[in-house]
Amino acid sequence: RTDETIRGPLRISAERWQGVDSIWAGVPMVSLAMEKMQARVGAGLVHVLGMSELLARTRTDYADIVRAILRSRRLQLRLRARLSDLVERSPLFDTAGWVRDVERMHRMMWDLHASYGTAHLVVANA
Repeated sequence: RTDETIRGPLRISAERWQGVDSIWAGVPMVSLAMEKMQARVGAGLVHVLGMSELLARTRTDYADIVRAILRSRRLQLRLRARLSDLVERSPLFDTAGWVRDVERMHRMMWDLHASYGTAHLVVANA
């Protein structure tokens, strides 16, 4: 059993892949980074997207955020719209960019191997 639950219009807590799926589907995710890696990954996803209002600092803060969202249809719609816009622009969901970078890395690795045999490779952002 995970610590993850979906409650109507939002995801409460965050496992890694279920959190990504929820975000991709436009379901806001409230996260509290604690000692479990899954929670830290979920908080990282929310942070990278720029939705800091969904990051709780304490359990009380977490409950307050969840209650506020569940009580306000307007807030739910605003969060979903914002999330949808952020997902469209986020490098987290830029599959074409990821494929381009991986292919570039593979070409560089092959070129180094073909030229020098064994070598160390450092890939920097383009």
